[in-house]
Amino acid sequence: MEEVKKVELKNVELVAEISNLLGHPIRLIIVDIIEKKEGANWTEILNNLEEIIGKRLNPNTINFHLSKLVEGGIIEKKEGRFFVKENMKNNEILKAILKEIR
Repeated sequence: MEEVKKVELKNVELVAEISNLLGHPIRLIIVDIIEKKEGANWTEILNNLEEIIGKRLNPNTINFHLSKLVEGGIIEKKEGRFFVKENMKNNEILKAILKEIR
C-alpha cells in the first residue's frame, strides 16, 4: 500500500478556491480571453464570449462573472481593461486549467 503524503492545508485551500472560481464555464472562458489577449475591455470580452458560445449574452451576466473573478483575485481592472493579476500569471493551477481548454 502506498504511503499517504502530508499535504499543506493552504495549498489545498488555494486549489479549491481557484477551482471554485473557474468552475463556471463563462468565468473560465473570460479568464482565457483576458489571458490570451494580455488584457481586454468589457466589449472585447462580450464579443469574444458571444462568438465562442454562439449566442447573445445578457450584459448583467458578464458583469456578475467579472465581479466574481475580480473579488476572487484572479483578474483586476485597470484603466477600463481587465487583466490577469500578476501573482496569478505564473500560477501552476491556473496555467494547467487554461492548458486543458486550449
